[in-house]
Amino acid sequence: MANVVVALHKSVALRSRWPHNRDSKPAMTTAFSHTQYIEALGEGADAADPGRLGGKGASLCRLVNLGHRVPAGFVITREAFQSALKEMGLTSALDTLDSLLAGSGETISTGEQIRQSILSRRIPARILEPVMQMVENLRLWEPPSEGVIIRSSATIEDGSAHSFAGIFESIPINAPEEFEPTVRQIWASVFSPRALTYFREIGVRQVPAMAVVVQRFLRAERSGVMFTRFAGPDGRQSILVEHVEGDCEKLVKGEVTPERLWLNEAQDVPESLEGPLRPGHARALVHVARRLEESFGAPQDVEWVIHDDELHIVQSRPITAAFSGEATAGPASSFSTAPILTGVPASSGTGSGPVHLVFNIEQALQLQSGSVLVTPMTNPDMVVAMRNSAAIVTDVGGIICHAGIVSRELGLPCVVGTETATTTLADGELVTVNGSTGRIYRGRIKTEHAAKSLERVRWSDSISLPTVPCPSRVSGWS
Repeated sequence: MANVVVALHKSVALRSRWPHNRDSKPAMTTAFSHTQYIEALGEGADAADPGRLGGKGASLCRLVNLGHRVPAGFVITREAFQSALKEMGLTSALDTLDSLLAGSGETISTGEQIRQSILSRRIPARILEPVMQMVENLRLWEPPSEGVIIRSSATIEDGSAHSFAGIFESIPINAPEEFEPTVRQIWASVFSPRALTYFREIGVRQVPAMAVVVQRFLRAERSGVMFTRFAGPDGRQSILVEHVEGDCEKLVKGEVTPERLWLNEAQDVPESLEGPLRPGHARALVHVARRLEESFGAPQDVEWVIHDDELHIVQSRPITAAFSGEATAGPASSFSTAPILTGVPASSGTGSGPVHLVFNIEQALQLQSGSVLVTPMTNPDMVVAMRNSAAIVTDVGGIICHAGIVSRELGLPCVVGTETATTTLADGELVTVNGSTGRIYRGRIKTEHAAKSLERVRWSDSISLPTVPCPSRVSGWS
């Protein structure tokens, strides 16, 4: 694996320009570019309003307006979601769910009733008509399109407090007849058990509204995620890039251990750069990282694809938790014994406890508080188990995968990409995990110099998307 050093958290309750290339520009300007229910990426006075377009939709609009290459598309607004659910007769059920979420009542049953109602009914024609007209006007199905991707953009999503990594749905489709039911599937994901459980875990007291991003799907030659500022192996802040061949889904989910690059300045990228990412693309990522930090005022978590030899940006959101790195792990003498396993440090801190092996969600839910969760890879349904664990260890995955992001948000030590944790460690075995160095030891090791648990990132110069007052995260890009 290449490892080259080239030096809103208030929810909204339920009550352009395109770059000039053939994959990322609209077919024409139309009267349908801005209505109550749709907003073309980058157009209109509300083009950066997360309260109307959701976190992802607002960010993509800003990216387009800043001149970045973004796949053509539009946003189905919060108003469409709210109006559709009202016409489906779900107002009373939604009020009940809000009351349960604000209190301590069980939410899953009510949420499932709402979810099934959305999945079993069609979007009202007056809402669907401008949406379908926009798809036609942007020619999203015409060659060289390889389909359309329909992406969640909740009003609470992609903010500076929580990433909602993997909580909601984003789904690519290949045929027009799949469009309407897939939009409903995205809406319904707000009411899934994992979403409702996550809301309760992080203190969300009202169900957020869901906007939906619709974009041309670009088949990636290579794709990845970039953190524009992250602690490198030497403790210095650098640009972290993890990337894989093809689409990014497997990287984000932690299904593979990706290639990794640490970058500093574009001029430092050599023509002889090792690994499958071309030097020109690496330099382009450095330029994008600098521009995005300047534009958004804070370090960014950026998802990107290489399509037709060009870099396209498909997401930019604030980094939700910092990482102190090996430089703050304490002196080597703190851990005098040799580690039994080594992986990639993904979330700093030290945790000890008995191993709890997890190969499915049922096993995850049986985890006892204070155990070390050891699994091939995590998924969003494991968030509750992750919160109760002393540390997290995976066989595969990268620093930027689901396990790493959620662990940093929760302040839990995490080591990914060990390759053999689930076969090397035995159920019930007592171990100590050093998430700052990526090393796992037998037994409980106490040290005065253990790495501090991380805190949610606080940047003095942070400029995040505006907090929205309450009115009366499959396949593809996340």
